[in-house]
Amino acid sequence: LSNGASSTDETKGVSIKSFGKLTAASEAAVESGALVLSTGSGSSSSGNIMINSGDSAEAAGHVSLKGGSSSGNGGSIDLQSGHSVAKAGDIGILGGSGEEGGNLDLRSGDGRKRGGRMSLLGGANADFGAGGAVLLAGGNATAGSGGSVSIYGGGASVPGSGGSVSIIGGTAGSAGNISISGGDASESF
Repeated sequence: LSNGASSTDETKGVSIKSFGKLTAASEAAVESGALVLSTGSGSSSSGNIMINSGDSAEAAGHVSLKGGSSSGNGGSIDLQSGHSVAKAGDIGILGGSGEEGGNLDLRSGDGRKRGGRMSLLGGANADFGAGGAVLLAGGNATAGSGGSVSIYGGGASVPGSGGSVSIIGGTAGSAGNISISGGDASESF
């Protein structure tokens, strides 16, 4: 599904609505076809793609992104923002707000030989600027208790070895520091 490109006027929209189940799929085959959702290019700004489930008074619908299963290599899911000469696009993943906020769970996959790796890396800098930072912070609270941050090495059964936790400052002409301090408090106990 795509809308056309335009160099002068806004591109015309494409809208598909259904009160029942709506299915868009490529045909099954030895090598199945691709399913592409794209907006048209524009000289000033290109169109957005929005995938939303419907609202509900009781239970709203889910949005699921899943790579295909295989006896060889399972399908990947790639989320990548757009490149730019100036500022590249951001990626935001947020849990919903409510009486109890929604959870955000990032977990690598289980494996019989080895579990999947999870990496959180700040972006590199090719020039003389600074590399991207990685921030792990518990949430603030107005009257209750702020959220905690816990870092654990993985457990193992006998005769295995538990996972280590390493905190290392960066290597450079002037090496990076490691600072650990308790938080400030308005009252002492």
